[in-house]
Amino acid sequence: MGRLHKVLGSGLLILTLNLIAHAEGWRGIIPSHSTRADVERLLGQPPPSPGNYTLNRGRSIYFTDEGKVYIIYANDFFGSESINDCLKKLPEDTVLFISVEPKREVELGSLNFDLGKFKTFDPSSPKGIGYKGYLDREAGLLVRAYKDRVDEVCYIAAAKDYHLCPKYYEDPESFVRLIVD
Repeated sequence: MGRLHKVLGSGLLILTLNLIAHAEGWRGIIPSHSTRADVERLLGQPPPSPGNYTLNRGRSIYFTDEGKVYIIYANDFFGSESINDCLKKLPEDTVLFISVEPKREVELGSLNFDLGKFKTFDPSSPKGIGYKGYLDREAGLLVRAYKDRVDEVCYIAAAKDYHLCPKYYEDPESFVRLIVD
């Protein structure tokens, strides 16, 4: 039985890595192209709030085998100038941002990224405590890792689509910033 668990666990890890690491959106959901309807066709209605977050028109949160998936949509719920600016060029409820926080430990090297394509930065405050951020603007992909263990993968619009929502994507590094007390 232990061997079967290891084989199944390895298979799940490989599947998780493939789904997390794909730079063309997450599970076929592509920021600035996909909509809430696309998300709900794939994942269903968001689950009821477990108490530590509040559902609203501006976001959905799902708990999948891969981990926690947080999605932000273009609509006027947030009242944010940067999101409202997007509504001038994008239909309401277009996906703007997807964050996946892996449920299982994922080593950065196992994602098979060409890290040479990524801009590297320190997303933490205070700086120098072991976090690294990686940004590939062309692909619309951000990764935050702590000591080479991935703790968040974010999908944003690819650089060719920034013009659809320029204020929202003007500082993509901010999506993975972290303040550590």
